[in-house]
Amino acid sequence: MVMRVMMIVMFLLMSPSMGLAYEESPITNGGAIRGQIRVNGDPPRPMAFNLVTIPDAVYCGRISTGTGWRIVEDFIIGPQGSLKDAVVMVKGVEKGKPFSLPKVEIEAIDCDFLPFVNVVRDQDEITVINMDPVEHDIQGYETARERG
Repeated sequence: MVMRVMMIVMFLLMSPSMGLAYEESPITNGGAIRGQIRVNGDPPRPMAFNLVTIPDAVYCGRISTGTGWRIVEDFIIGPQGSLKDAVVMVKGVEKGKPFSLPKVEIEAIDCDFLPFVNVVRDQDEITVINMDPVEHDIQGYETARERG
């Protein structure tokens, strides 16, 4: 089952105040940002989601802790401390070189939505392909700044 979901969400690329204010223009002295994001110290605790609200607790419950909670390891740290799937946001850029993002396609398999991290612009379309025998309630969310 293919669901087309229009999301009006800016995800870690542009702040809401910038919205559509980015002006594409030729740049002769531009640059690029490259590097690795490293985590010093202990990584943040994983997020926990209560599976009580899902439509099929039996099917999706297979991925839970056994007590009705799904633990999402959203900070995956490599052997040298590099953070997997890091996104860097550069604030205050009002104009610059044109850029395009690939079309975002998310696949739901065994109640897991992959890829876990995507970058979209305001008004971009996201395609969600459900490979599971149960329906899913697709939600966009912003996590809290504090983990508890």
